[in-house]
Amino acid sequence: MSHELRTPLNSILGFSDVLAAAANLDDRQHRYVSNIQSSGQSLLTMINDVLDLAKIESGRMEVHAVEFSLGDLIDRLVNSIAPLAEKKNIDVVSAFDPDCPLLFQDIGKLEQILLNLLSNAIKFTPEGGRVRVSGQSHDARQVDLLVEDNGVGIPLDDQEAIFEKFRQGSGLPGQQDAMTREYGGTGLGLSIVKELTRLLGGSVILESEFGKGSTFTIRIPVQHTDPVEVRARSLLRESSGRTPPHLRLTSSATGQPVTSPARSTAEIIPVLDLMRGRVVRGIAGQREVIPADHQPAGRLVRSAPNRRRLRRPTGPRPHLPRRP
Repeated sequence: MSHELRTPLNSILGFSDVLAAAANLDDRQHRYVSNIQSSGQSLLTMINDVLDLAKIESGRMEVHAVEFSLGDLIDRLVNSIAPLAEKKNIDVVSAFDPDCPLLFQDIGKLEQILLNLLSNAIKFTPEGGRVRVSGQSHDARQVDLLVEDNGVGIPLDDQEAIFEKFRQGSGLPGQQDAMTREYGGTGLGLSIVKELTRLLGGSVILESEFGKGSTFTIRIPVQHTDPVEVRARSLLRESSGRTPPHLRLTSSATGQPVTSPARSTAEIIPVLDLMRGRVVRGIAGQREVIPADHQPAGRLVRSAPNRRRLRRPTGPRPHLPRRP
């Protein structure tokens, strides 16, 4: 189901990006393409939320714990959310307790939790407002991650309901529809935040006053309690030199071994600029959008419906990145 829903939409988004880069569009056409892009992204977010929630509720969502610095994660999130905040002239600040220990948790899911909260904070904070994200030790075994804003706040009667599926704060009694029309959204974000936090062994604490702002606190264990993963981490630390392949942990966020630093974007882009690749199989839309997107950057991309139709090129063979 995930493939069937996401693949056609990714083709739509891909072709809209190609159209947006065209030099011969007038202002009205640019506006139309921009509407396609924003609507497509909203639909993709909704699909991802529904699929994530279904996966959690069915018990098929797995935790992939790695060791990482909470300070590095917060810095990366602030940088990624900055363009959204700049559109509303919202000041996003961060703070990190230097005594906070390294975490052994699922960095991808924790990032999803915080991005949901930061996006909500910016959405419900008026122009010129302020959002703060911070991390600190709660005790020897737990850390707190706080997302604070001086936005519209949440009425006391709604502070439990907003964590239910397809529910949003009403703003005022009987005005939930008005709130949805003004701010948009499906009402799934906080439900996913709650379920992912529970999956990591933590809890969500909400403090809010209507008209003054909100503070969401994510309290999670320093170490995920899966005994298999904790034992694997212990063995990795004890081993010196090369790590046996069967004990190598891989980050779900970067695909890199835990013991190796992730490659930066600056290192990868020059490789992509010189890369020649093949696109085989997939739906027709994908086979067309990938060459259209990459050829203007000087990359040679050949596509075919199957391997037999894609003959060996007469020039140099494609350079494809290999996993470490």
